Amino acid sequence: MTRNTPSHLVHICHCSNDAENVQSLIQGRADQRLLQFYDSLDIGPLKEIDTPSGIRSRETYFNQILAIDKQFVSESLVRVSLGINVLSRAPAAQETALIWVGEITCEQMMLRAVCAYWPDTELWLADVTRLKPWYPNTYPAVPCFSPEALARLETMRERISPADKLSLAREWHALSSQDHVLRTYKDGKVLGVPEDFFDAFLWDACTHEWQFQARVAGACQAESGFSQVGDSYLLYRLHLMAERGLVVIQGNDPDYRLHKIRKR
Repeated sequence: MTRNTPSHLVHICHCSNDAENVQSLIQGRADQRLLQFYDSLDIGPLKEIDTPSGIRSRETYFNQILAIDKQFVSESLVRVSLGINVLSRAPAAQETALIWVGEITCEQMMLRAVCAYWPDTELWLADVTRLKPWYPNTYPAVPCFSPEALARLETMRERISPADKLSLAREWHALSSQDHVLRTYKDGKVLGVPEDFFDAFLWDACTHEWQFQARVAGACQAESGFSQVGDSYLLYRLHLMAERGLVVIQGNDPDYRLHKIRKR
């Protein structure tokens, strides 16, 4: 561990908030750059993800999910099409990479993918869970922290050892060879889980009284212990439950999250 920031540094983070906090942190620094990782690897098929056919499979799956709320389709599919391709060109020989991660699955999947795609790059880890003593009530995901908090974390970054890098890369290769289309992160491991993994939590969050779907999704996130799953996936699962006749959804608000739902 070092408190000196090396030059020729590549910062990589998942851009769920377009990485404004990391951008602000490194603004004006010479020989440092930001690489934004777009694809949310917690959802969708991963086989042959770095090929045109693999990307098309992911686009097809995301189209299926996002069709319930058309306003998100275009932006999300652009991010899927970029996908793992941002890692296809490794950093230059003189560059070191600093990976910003927390406990959300898409960040942890990005970490494993970087270790697999950049085996010859020196990798360092900025894990926001280390900020808990100073920010005990902040959810451990990179977008939730200010540039000032990330500056504190930057002084505590740790080098990823060759053994740990190899272990994380092996996890990536295992996960990307599976047929799962949903993954969760818990106790330091990413696991493929059944596609209906959250349905029981969603059902418990529904009542016979009308509620906003966003409220049901939030209750599912809180009760399941996997708050990192995105709203769009949970709304998609509620949509399927409605098609099966388990719940009723109504509303005409442009924001699908504000449509109301109740048990039939």
